[in-house]
Amino acid sequence: ALQSLQEGAQEYLVKESLNSEMLTRVLRYTIERHRAQQKLNACLQELSLDEARLNALIKRHTQGILVIDKAGRVRFANPVAEELLGYSQKDLQELRIDLPLHSFEPTEVTLRDRDGAYRILEMDVLEIEWDQEDMYLAFIRDVTRRRYMEETHRQEEMLQNVRELAGAVAHEFSQPLTVLNNMLYLLKTEYGESPRIQACEQMVGRITDLVDHLRNIIRVEKRDYLSTRILDIRKSSSLVTEPE
Repeated sequence: ALQSLQEGAQEYLVKESLNSEMLTRVLRYTIERHRAQQKLNACLQELSLDEARLNALIKRHTQGILVIDKAGRVRFANPVAEELLGYSQKDLQELRIDLPLHSFEPTEVTLRDRDGAYRILEMDVLEIEWDQEDMYLAFIRDVTRRRYMEETHRQEEMLQNVRELAGAVAHEFSQPLTVLNNMLYLLKTEYGESPRIQACEQMVGRITDLVDHLRNIIRVEKRDYLSTRILDIRKSSSLVTEPE
């Protein structure tokens, strides 16, 4: 009997003490044990399927997923995270990543990938238990292009504001310049050339050049803001100074 139990038997009967009541009890126990084993096998199979589904979901997830321990070491990285950071999971496990893991609000971080390119990543962090240890689960998304587009839009709006300001300033200067030119013409006609009139003409000429610069800003064709040179109005206006 002992040898049978050691070899995996769940129960045994002593022939001398065998009776209908004991046989009924053993049969009922055997049936219940068999049903429990079937349920256990079904649960294990379901868990195995759930684990396979979870692994497939993680691998196909559109966001990068990192599992990071308390020391900052990467314990798991899905393919998207590997692609974003430019490192394989094996390489990542040898690195210590300095991320704001204690902030459980959506956070933006700028990281340098393996190729040296800077990426802006949006990150959400949760605390989880992984392999019976407390760790961090980080979801990362590459928002570099979105931030670039937002910055491009901001710069284009700034350029448009400069154009509108330049147009308004040029318009305000135009009428007084016309009056000044006419007045200088009348003074020259009546009194002839003089050093003071020449100084005034030189000043008006500089102001006219500044207005032309402002009009050039208005007429500039729209193009990538990174290749657009915006005129520094204050610097240009410093040219309008009276000669010594």
